[in-house]
This record gives sequence, structure tokens and C-alpha cells, in this order.
Amino acid sequence: MMSGTSNTTASASSKKCLFIPVEWLGRIEASLQDVGAQIKQAKQP
Repeated sequence: MMSGTSNTTASASSKKCLFIPVEWLGRIEASLQDVGAQIKQAKQP
């Protein structure tokens, strides 16, 4: 009984971790581009 419940909870938690809203991906991509621009500006003398 214990092993069965642990397996179901593990699979459910892994699905939650894998699920990422498309909006988040857009925000992360935009933030990464902003950071990249800041790094380029910082490298310029």
C-alpha cells in the first residue's frame, strides 16, 4: 500500500514540475534578452 501511494504522488509532482505556462516562457525569454543587453552594455568601454 505505501509503495503504491508514493509512486502516484511522485508521478503527479513530476507532471507539475514539467508543466510550464507559455506566458512564463515568454517572460523568461524577454528577461534573458534584457540581461544579455545589459551585459553587452557593461562590456562596452
